Amino acid sequence: MSDPRGPSATSILWRLIGNAPRLKLVVILAVLSSFTEGFGIMMLVPILAATAGDTSRVHWVSEWLPIIPFPVLLMIALLLLALRLLMRSWSTKELLKLENSVVDRLRTEIHAGLLRAEWRWLSLQRNADHISMLVSHIGRIGHGVQQALSIIGLACSALIYSLVATLLSLQTALIAIVSGALLMMLFKAQRRRSLAFGHELGPLNNEVHRTAQESVGAIRMSKIIGDEDVEVAALVAATDKLRTAQYRHVDEMSSVRNLGQIASALILVGLFAFGTQIAHLTLSQLLPLLLVVVRVVPILEGLQTSWEHWLHAVPAAEAAYTLLARLEEVAEPCAVTVVPALVLENAIKLERVTVLYDQRQNLALDAVDLSIEALKTTAIIGPSGSGKSTLADVLMGLIVPNSGRMLVDGLVITSDLRHHWRNAICYIEQSPVLRHGSIRDNLLRALPTANEQQLVTAICDASARFVLDLPSGIDTQIGDNGVRLSGGERQRIALAQALLRQPQLLILDEAMNALDPENLVAIRSALQRLRGNMTIIVITHDQVMLDDVDNIVQLDEGRVTGTQEKNAVLLTPSLDKPAQPDPQRHAIQGCASNQQR
Repeated sequence: MSDPRGPSATSILWRLIGNAPRLKLVVILAVLSSFTEGFGIMMLVPILAATAGDTSRVHWVSEWLPIIPFPVLLMIALLLLALRLLMRSWSTKELLKLENSVVDRLRTEIHAGLLRAEWRWLSLQRNADHISMLVSHIGRIGHGVQQALSIIGLACSALIYSLVATLLSLQTALIAIVSGALLMMLFKAQRRRSLAFGHELGPLNNEVHRTAQESVGAIRMSKIIGDEDVEVAALVAATDKLRTAQYRHVDEMSSVRNLGQIASALILVGLFAFGTQIAHLTLSQLLPLLLVVVRVVPILEGLQTSWEHWLHAVPAAEAAYTLLARLEEVAEPCAVTVVPALVLENAIKLERVTVLYDQRQNLALDAVDLSIEALKTTAIIGPSGSGKSTLADVLMGLIVPNSGRMLVDGLVITSDLRHHWRNAICYIEQSPVLRHGSIRDNLLRALPTANEQQLVTAICDASARFVLDLPSGIDTQIGDNGVRLSGGERQRIALAQALLRQPQLLILDEAMNALDPENLVAIRSALQRLRGNMTIIVITHDQVMLDDVDNIVQLDEGRVTGTQEKNAVLLTPSLDKPAQPDPQRHAIQGCASNQQR
């Protein structure tokens, strides 16, 4: 836990706002606004003295009396008030801009860091926690920064008021300053509790956000199995934990503030007694002084409250910077800027590729040697957990093997070439991701410069002509993640997206699983038209899809246990693992034999 006395909280705050270009302007406006307010209070002395006929001298203030006429004094006071209001309005706007610039910069850095991070690390993280950071925690930081920035104006006002009080009565001002310091000491324990509450708040907010996101994502399943009440109860329970902590902290803050109000009242009474009985101040001197004290007490409370709100946000800011540091560690190497275009003409080769994920004992891929011919359709099959998706991630350049290498037409795909290689690849998964908007919007994400003819051609090549028959055609709205389309229709839109980019390599990862016969026939038809014109990899459990491929690769426990050319019934067992009888392998051979017959 950070030190509640301030060094860590202050250093984090400075890290957030120290380089902000508007910080100087905000400070200058705060100083000028406080100065005009303090000077306005000083003007009360000659105004009250002139009104009451008081001829006493309060240092240099009363020197104005024979020089400045009373109407002019009032006019100056009104001008100062108008100037202060103008500067406060300007300051409020600049404070908001400064707060937004800090928050927007931090959110952008984290978002960009997540997009640049290695997929090997990302695949082990919880997306809900990242979304919670980008939304909830960054929001907390924004509110904390807003409160911390308000401290600048409050501190300037407190300093100006202290100066005014000193000019009016040095002895009384010293008593007021010491009393104010003691009052702030009274709040010290509360600042510790506020920081502790900030650390408690993070996990509780995460739990609420995580529960809500997972529940909303599973609404369809909840309706099917009828556990809506369970989902509601889970969110209510997570929210109750958060609210209990918040209410407990409010009670603690209220108790401390009530004590502070009592202490403030005692200080005010003591200063009044001291000013009248000991310092013998006149009414024209005492009233501005008491006004200063009355204004300073809320300022001190405001300083305390603002700092507490910032302390609530400190753990969120610490978590944000910790995440940024981690994202920097796991970032992919920068892409090579000048490289020749990657054209797949011969083959993709894997040489002794081994992949081991963190926190796992078994290898995901174990010394895989594999050659995938260009312009051929290759199926990758195997039981669940055999390493098919990991192999796809390696082929796409998402994962760097722990050992071994991948070559495209003899060119080794090093870390700095992965971005370039991925530009030549399209990937379609079992549940393709479509954005809220129209079909056109989703297609243009793949190729923003595509014209109408290119869009129509891609739709037809993907066997997605149903789009053209819709009432609004390509401009049909599809809802969140294409909810208004069937699963097969979403797959065909995803295929049209891929074809717009004219990729060198197209990977379909279980993309045909659980499709209805009509959509399965449509996608198979599209793939048959592409066969021989594009390098295609199909990861599948569906035996029907094996009729549409040229080669088959079988995986088991991270090893290639067999490869087969459809026209040459050839099975090559792994050298590191003896071939074992396998029902799926027999099915492959049978499928190949049927095709030959």
